[in-house]
Amino acid sequence: MATRPRAPRNTLTRAVVVGAAIDLADSSGLGQVTMRAVAERLEVRAMALYRHVATKDDLLDAMVENLYADMELSDANNPDWRAELRRHASSLLATLVRHPWALSLLESRSGPDRPHTFQHADAVLRTLLVAGFGPLESASAFVTLDSFVLGFAVQAITMASTDPHADGAEERAAAMSAYSGLMAVQEAVSGQPDYDFAAEFDRGLDLVLDGLERWRDHRR
Repeated sequence: MATRPRAPRNTLTRAVVVGAAIDLADSSGLGQVTMRAVAERLEVRAMALYRHVATKDDLLDAMVENLYADMELSDANNPDWRAELRRHASSLLATLVRHPWALSLLESRSGPDRPHTFQHADAVLRTLLVAGFGPLESASAFVTLDSFVLGFAVQAITMASTDPHADGAEERAAAMSAYSGLMAVQEAVSGQPDYDFAAEFDRGLDLVLDGLERWRDHRR
């Protein structure tokens, strides 16, 4: 991802500060996001940031809001509710893979000023309600869907960062040989040259949506 250009001091805004913090998290990890580090990235004094973000928590909340603002909203008016939930899930996964640090933030920020966060939750829940899920069923379906997406994102990010040639890789592979289930699956996957881990997301999401649909129909 291209780094956002640094702004002259007289054009410093909340959006510029938040954008710099996101770039820093993307390049160096969330642990490196401090007020001082963001200020250095923008070539301003740390105190200048406090005109635009009240605290570091305010900055973290704003970073999450920025990500939600870029995600696609599901449309409760579309009768194809599965397509809308798929669009939500795919957009959420893309955001998490693009910004791995967000995994620890999206579900943990609790600040009151989160219109984009609330808008996304509301859109998904309205989609479920219009599709015939009851209020409690909609809550369960929402949790189930997002839990699948977050879990898949963890696997995708881990696999992308795993170097098969790193120190200890051969020892780990040798240790796996004692486990028949692992070896059977590894051999099957390695025997498929066109195997694409990303395709597992669509297959898994189909299973989740199929299960939710059967559950809804059974409870009617």
